[in-house]
Amino acid sequence: MTLGTMGERACLAWICLLAACGSSGGVTGQDTDSTTTTGTGGPATATAQTMGATESTGLETQGPTTGSESDSGLSSGDLAGECGDGTVQPGEDCDAGGESATCNADCTAAGCGDAVINQAAGEDCDDGRNGDEDDGCTDACRFPACGDGVVQPSEGEECDGVAKNGVCSGDCTLAQWGMPRLLENGGPELIGAPQLATDPSGNAIVVWRSDAGSFAHGVRSQRYDIATDTWGEATQLDAATDSAGIPSIAMDTVGNAIAVWGDTTPGNAPIAAVARRYDVATGTWEPITVILPDGGGFSAFPVAFDAADNATVLVPLPDGSTTDLFAVRRDAATGTWQGSVGLESGDVSVQGSKLAVNASGSAFAVWTSETTPGQSQPRDIFASHYDADADAWGVPVPIEALNPADAFEVSVGIDDNGNAIATWSQRDGVAPAQWNIYTNRYDAVADAWGAPMLLDPDDVGDARFSDLSVSPSGNAIAVWHRQSPLSRDVFARRYDATSDTWARTVLLDSGDGVASTPRVDQNNAGNGIAVWFQFNDAASANEILASHYDPTSDTWGGELVIASENGVDDASPQVEVHPSGTAVASWRRNAAGAGYSAMAAHFQ
Repeated sequence: MTLGTMGERACLAWICLLAACGSSGGVTGQDTDSTTTTGTGGPATATAQTMGATESTGLETQGPTTGSESDSGLSSGDLAGECGDGTVQPGEDCDAGGESATCNADCTAAGCGDAVINQAAGEDCDDGRNGDEDDGCTDACRFPACGDGVVQPSEGEECDGVAKNGVCSGDCTLAQWGMPRLLENGGPELIGAPQLATDPSGNAIVVWRSDAGSFAHGVRSQRYDIATDTWGEATQLDAATDSAGIPSIAMDTVGNAIAVWGDTTPGNAPIAAVARRYDVATGTWEPITVILPDGGGFSAFPVAFDAADNATVLVPLPDGSTTDLFAVRRDAATGTWQGSVGLESGDVSVQGSKLAVNASGSAFAVWTSETTPGQSQPRDIFASHYDADADAWGVPVPIEALNPADAFEVSVGIDDNGNAIATWSQRDGVAPAQWNIYTNRYDAVADAWGAPMLLDPDDVGDARFSDLSVSPSGNAIAVWHRQSPLSRDVFARRYDATSDTWARTVLLDSGDGVASTPRVDQNNAGNGIAVWFQFNDAASANEILASHYDPTSDTWGGELVIASENGVDDASPQVEVHPSGTAVASWRRNAAGAGYSAMAAHFQ
């Protein structure tokens, strides 16, 4: 048969299409751009389209269907899938349509150590967790950073967090106590602890009582310059031909200082309270000034500055069988000592007075008052408040309430808002009587002391020698030692001004020696340092130890050794903490055959 007409050829094309599709019904769909077929179940029709100069008749041979169509209408690409389409296909761990916290961009499960950097999962890098923490990528898949708890020497870090042989600073450098410095050999009878003061810049002055024999004692000092990191030469403040008492020292905001002590002449003239001022501008000590004739004694007089560089001193004045207490103030504007003010007098004897002054000049004096000296009568704790605005001292008030229980060894601190805290040792009044540590707080708004509180409730032995540091913001740290049947240990407790609560008691020493007489100081940031001396069995001598309080973690660090030497007894430490967190400690050393010495060490 000859297919001569176009209609005949179109009919044959339609029959061929039906056979190829295997369908007895209508066909809908689009094949190629050259031919379009439609069906409704009726007679087939074919439309020929002209493509350029070529006429398509629908009789051309059908090759593979464009797009690899299947009977289902899905392409072969849809069946295989691909990473990133959001559908998990065979061979994929996951598919989040991109990088996510749990899925890598290559559709593998995300995990630090898989050698794939996934920023959505918090990774900076990923070296496969090769165990090298100092190769620029930590095993936590983060870039090295101070504070990550990992020491990276290549980044200049000496520590990061906890330090084994010092304290880790905020810049990840190791802060340590330097080598002990021998200030001067004071002779066979250096009595009392060398006293210490620092200024806000970190300069320090230590004063001590020297010995020249035959009951002739002088006063000497030595200054630390933080700019050069050196101690200067010792300076004689009071000739050793006199009989000088134990000196005290305070430094003002710019580095001037005042040293005070009791003094007599070789002719045994009455004891006088005297002072010398250090002028930082000239680097010299001014001549001795008598601040209270016929007053004082051989114990240390408390002295302190306010922010305007006015100074206050508490001076005991013997009065027959009793001892009165006076306050003397130096006015910075005039550079003169003002008249004395009596704080306690009459048929009582004052002992162990302490002083605290804040930046605005408000102050508290506290002391132990014995009603009938020499008659074994209970001692009480009293306090007097100095109102800087009124320029007047208040009437002394008792701040402990366990009469007739005995109380002494009082300490005091004041914050910049005028609130004060005191601690002391007191018998519990129960047989057998035991010494405990008590505290009380003065509220500046209420202008009143609160109720005494038992600070150390442990009843296994006597608690003694408390010391206290109150920061300008009102937080406080108290330390003391307690004697138990098997040891003597040092404890600390911290007061939080915001919550008005005392935290739990913390043991500071290791418990393997006899620890004694702790002292504490802190800066306004709350960084605290406690120091004490403790007997070392292996060295057969006392050593000086320290523990540092970190306000960020609210923890005390382990013991740090400041001084330890075989056969050498170190005792009576003092400590001052600077605003920067550095510190200076001083103490007394007794070396066999060498006598007593004044010692110091710097923490930086």
